Amino acid sequence: TVTNIEAKHLSSITSKLRECGCIINEQYDSIEVIAGSRLNAVGLTTAPHPGFPTDMQPQFTTLLSVCEGSCGVNDGIWEDRFRYVKQLKKMGADIEVAQNNKSALVKGVPTLNGTLVKADDLRAGAAMIIAGLGAQGETVIEKISHIDRGYEDVVEKRRFQKRVHVVTGNTRPHNILGENVVLLIGLVISIIVLYHICIYVLNQ
Repeated sequence: TVTNIEAKHLSSITSKLRECGCIINEQYDSIEVIAGSRLNAVGLTTAPHPGFPTDMQPQFTTLLSVCEGSCGVNDGIWEDRFRYVKQLKKMGADIEVAQNNKSALVKGVPTLNGTLVKADDLRAGAAMIIAGLGAQGETVIEKISHIDRGYEDVVEKRRFQKRVHVVTGNTRPHNILGENVVLLIGLVISIIVLYHICIYVLNQ
């Protein structure tokens, strides 16, 4: 459950989570997300508000990478929005980006595997945190200046502290310790939490 939010502002995201197979219980200022053992892949196209936000595409594609089935993701609002895919593929994701860099085919795999990755930009950094939380083994994220710039104390604020080991120091990587199974419900809640943090930062 995520509290102290404007649930109506997340409707484009929660509707996609419902398509994936989640049960969403919404209140005025909170959202409860319930997911089964594995979600279903759904197609995704970004659009200006009130459509699906391009800033959430990397995070949601990370979720889709471990869903059942295949789907397409289209994002042509900004250039080079799929740069992070190279890092996900290092973790075992099966994603192919089109030559125009505006769409990708995502084929779900049972799990991701922890490895050394980097945060190419702010949204990619959020995606790497989500991927690391769901991966088997240890994931080390480099170039965390992007994460620190956009998500203040994001690791410390999360509800996954028992699964996350923080390496202190602004120039050193965060170590994200995954469990032996894919934490799908963790991934789902992560998406909503990170989006809310982003909105909060932008409104300050």
